[in-house]
Amino acid sequence: MEKLNQSIIIPTRNRHETALFAIESALQATYQHLQIVVTDNSDDELLYMELKKRDWLNKVTYHKTEKCLSMRDNWERGLDLSTGELISVIGDDDAVMPEAFTIANFAFNKLDIDALHSDTAIYKWESYPFRGRRQFLSIPLAEDFKFIKDPKSILRQAMQNDVQLGTGPGLYYGFLSREFLNKLKAKRGRWIVDPIPDFDSGYAVLMYAKSYVECMRPLFVQGHSGKSNSAAFRFASLQTKNMEIFTREVGATNDQIISSELETMKGIGATIFSCQLRILDEVREVLNDQSLDFNRIKVWNYLVESMQGTYDSVELIASMGTLESIADAWKIPKEERKAMKLGGNRPLEPKA
Repeated sequence: MEKLNQSIIIPTRNRHETALFAIESALQATYQHLQIVVTDNSDDELLYMELKKRDWLNKVTYHKTEKCLSMRDNWERGLDLSTGELISVIGDDDAVMPEAFTIANFAFNKLDIDALHSDTAIYKWESYPFRGRRQFLSIPLAEDFKFIKDPKSILRQAMQNDVQLGTGPGLYYGFLSREFLNKLKAKRGRWIVDPIPDFDSGYAVLMYAKSYVECMRPLFVQGHSGKSNSAAFRFASLQTKNMEIFTREVGATNDQIISSELETMKGIGATIFSCQLRILDEVREVLNDQSLDFNRIKVWNYLVESMQGTYDSVELIASMGTLESIADAWKIPKEERKAMKLGGNRPLEPKA
C-alpha cells in the first residue's frame, strides 16, 4: 500500500500551554510520512521558546506570523506551508490519535474519495469555565466507516435543516486530499473563503467533493479549554468577548458574522445559520436550484435547541424575547413554539 505524505496543521494564538500538547500528540503519531505545521499567530514568543527548549523546532514546520492574522488567514498560511498529499487541521487545545494518519492513509488508498471526516473524543481542560465539567473525557467506541457517495444530497438536507452537521466534513477533524484542495483554490480563489474557516471547509466538501467517508472511530480529541470557542458558545459573557476579538481581527462587523436578525443571540446555532446564509448563493449555484431556501420552522427549532444547550440560564431567559420576535417575523405556528421552554433536552455538547 502506498504511504501518502501527510500534513497536520495546528493554527495557534496565545495558547501555548495547550498548543504544546496538540503538537506533542502529532509528534507521538505512529505514521512516519508526516509534516507538522504550526502557524503561531501569538502576541508573544512563549510557544517558540518552549519548542526550542524541547528541541522540537527541527521536528515541525514552525511559522511565526509578523502581524496578527484573522483565523481564516492563519489557516490559509498553514495550507500554504503544507506539503502533504493529505491535509488535516486541529485546534491548539485539541489532539490527534496516534493511529489517525494510518487510518486516513488506508481509506484514501482503498476508496475514491476527496475527504475523510472523523468522530471525536471530547476532553475538557482544567481551565474549562464550568467546574462541574472539568477533566471530563468522552470517547466513542464505534469502528464503522460510512461512505457518502452523493455529498450534494447531504448539502441540500443540511441547508434545509433535515440534518445537523455542525460545520461539516472538512479539514477540521478530518482529512482532505491535496488534489481536491487545489481544485477548490482554483475555483474559489483561495483555500478558505468564509471568515469561519471550519465551516467554509466543511461546506466546500459538501458542495464540490465527489465523495467522502465518515469514520465513526474517533481520530481526534476535541479539546475544550478556558480560551476555546467551544467553551465560549456555552457561556454568553465569554462568547461576547470572543466575538469582539474575532470580528476585529477578521476586519468585519458583528452583523457580517452573525445575521442582524440574530445578533442578540448567543450559541452555536446562530453562528452556523449565519454561515449558511452567507453561503446560500454559492449553494444555489452548485445545486442549480435558485429556489432553494431554508425551512424556517426547522431553523427556529434549531436555534431554540442551541440556546437550551447553554450553561447560562440567565442568557437563555434573556434570549426568549429575541426568539419570540424571530418566531413572529418568520410566522412560526403557535404549536411549534412549545419547544421554547427553559431547560429543554440539553445536548451533551454542541457540534462545532
